[in-house]
Amino acid sequence: MVNVASTACRRHRRRLALAMMTLVGLGQACAGDAVGPLDIDLTQSSISVEPGPYIAGDSYSARILLRRPTGEPFTGSVRLVAWLVGGSSVVDFYRVDGSSGLLLFEPQFVGDGSRVRVRVAGVGEMTSSQEIAVVAGRAHTFCTFTRGATQHVTLGATTTFTVIAADRWCNRTRTGGDVITLSLSPTTYAGGTLGHGTFGATVDRGDGTYTVTFTGTQVGSMYIETTLNGERTRGTTPGITVDPP
Repeated sequence: MVNVASTACRRHRRRLALAMMTLVGLGQACAGDAVGPLDIDLTQSSISVEPGPYIAGDSYSARILLRRPTGEPFTGSVRLVAWLVGGSSVVDFYRVDGSSGLLLFEPQFVGDGSRVRVRVAGVGEMTSSQEIAVVAGRAHTFCTFTRGATQHVTLGATTTFTVIAADRWCNRTRTGGDVITLSLSPTTYAGGTLGHGTFGATVDRGDGTYTVTFTGTQVGSMYIETTLNGERTRGTTPGITVDPP
């Protein structure tokens, strides 16, 4: 029997995961609800969580093994709801299968010390012994940005831009290794004069930040474009104005 969660139940579970709140009731029936008392002993049951590390944006699984008071595995369909307790990690349980006991989840926000808690309808709750600590995923163009609003530099002088890498959930990455390039856009501010300048080599600081120097060579204004591993970032585009000496 395949248990496909209804749209309403899936949305509710996602809200639970994001808020890390204790379930108080769905208010609607979910696919896989069991009818009548269940012969399940939670003290003999367990939650097996796939080993970490847990990287934001990747998918992982957990398995619920329910047992009868006799120690035999429980077979059948039950209503399961999963969420995290404790710590500061946030994950999205995007599949909760009451027939197979399978939980599929995607870590979203960096944190540690959290555990998986599962409520078995009509029986009670149990918590995993394994903690989930979420670390940032791979740098993504959606959240990586070049820090700073419009900067001013005197003709012939040098200023520095800092690029902060982040994954698609906007968790800051804490390691280097990405290819960051800054360049000048052929666009000036409205009514302004197009300036010019040169960028130095990108310095990888090894902590998810990168610095690039800029030297003004022609008076005027321009925008800065940033690429991450060959793709243009989608964050705020800073500007630079080269002022006369």
